Amino acid sequence: MSLSIVNLHGTEHPQYRLGDAVLKRDTSYGKQAFERATAEPSPFPGSLLDSYARLINHASTDPQWKILRAVTRRRTADLRLELPRTDELVVHLRLGNAKGFDQPVETFVDYLTQMRTAEGFERLTIVSAIHFGALYVAKHRESAQVESEISEATSTVARIIEELVAAGLDVQLRSNDEIDDDFCYLAGARRMVLGNGHFSLCAAMVSEATVFVPPWARSGAEVDMDQLLQSRSTIMAPDS
Repeated sequence: MSLSIVNLHGTEHPQYRLGDAVLKRDTSYGKQAFERATAEPSPFPGSLLDSYARLINHASTDPQWKILRAVTRRRTADLRLELPRTDELVVHLRLGNAKGFDQPVETFVDYLTQMRTAEGFERLTIVSAIHFGALYVAKHRESAQVESEISEATSTVARIIEELVAAGLDVQLRSNDEIDDDFCYLAGARRMVLGNGHFSLCAAMVSEATVFVPPWARSGAEVDMDQLLQSRSTIMAPDS
């Protein structure tokens, strides 16, 4: 089992924070994430965020979902990326510091095993990566604390998968160093369970998935997830 580790580089290089840059550009941290990741020359050429930034109206800080949806679909088609099956439940599990999943493993497992009864899916795919915030990296990058966090996150995923398999579920893990590809996978799901933070919420906003918001994603959320998800009908509607 291999988990990708994202944004664990020095302060000389901007962090790729697609969710904050798209959804929270009206805040100081979202504006910073957007501006640092879309500087010229682009530190992330050809990325979803780079493509998005070149097409949006910069005068507005509102998320421009139709553009994000278009560049996500274009990347999926151009790279012929694998997409979830129709009988698959896709679950985002954000690990790492700050907004990482911090509930007991049993909480996660119980939620999904109960969903199997209600939804009748055949395969469960966990999309995950270990994320470190910039301040945390600046303080701990050279310390044993980072290795401890990585070890703990890896152990958490291993326990989750072991218990889900023991419960009779067909489970696979996706953890891609190219996180845009994991974003596209989430956005292509028919059924999706959100994780902490803004990454999978943005993917949900440009998807046609039935979206489930578990308690651990809802607690501490910085946006009204339900209201935002209800607005998806305007994104799906053709331009007038």
